[in-house]
Amino acid sequence: MGTKKKIVSIPQAIVQRIRDDIQNDGIKIYKIDDLPKEFIGKDLLHPDVCSKCDTFVASVSGSHMEGREYMFIAGLRRDSQGDDQVTDLDPIGMIYDLSTESPAPSGIAIFHGNFEGRTDDVHSGTVSVNELKEKLIGGVMSFEEAPKRFINAMHFVAKKYRDNIDNH
Repeated sequence: MGTKKKIVSIPQAIVQRIRDDIQNDGIKIYKIDDLPKEFIGKDLLHPDVCSKCDTFVASVSGSHMEGREYMFIAGLRRDSQGDDQVTDLDPIGMIYDLSTESPAPSGIAIFHGNFEGRTDDVHSGTVSVNELKEKLIGGVMSFEEAPKRFINAMHFVAKKYRDNIDNH
């Protein structure tokens, strides 16, 4: 399956909620019961995808040279590869413009992206999702503490946003 992208309309409330929940550069893990209901929708975290997830991630990373904050939301979708259980990460990227203090009205959803950590073995040597959830208990993890797959996802969606939205 190849990489697919879709330009989506991002409601201002979604961007503001992620900024409020995280407040600085970092990562927040949501359990399905804690996921803000406004994140679920046909053009954001699709209900069919949500039914395959029990954990969700949101992230914010500022780029002050560009005058914006990049952010993403994604479900950790359960899947299998042969006998192995894995989680797939298909992030939806968006920005907040620091000069106008407003979200850009569009974002980009990436499916089957090509970045290190998009698919991760549930039983790999990295920190498990359950360990992350227990460590955070609804809190925010700094980028320095975050698993590399989330940092890679942020760089990936920022590049895709610049390539597909900024240049059009």
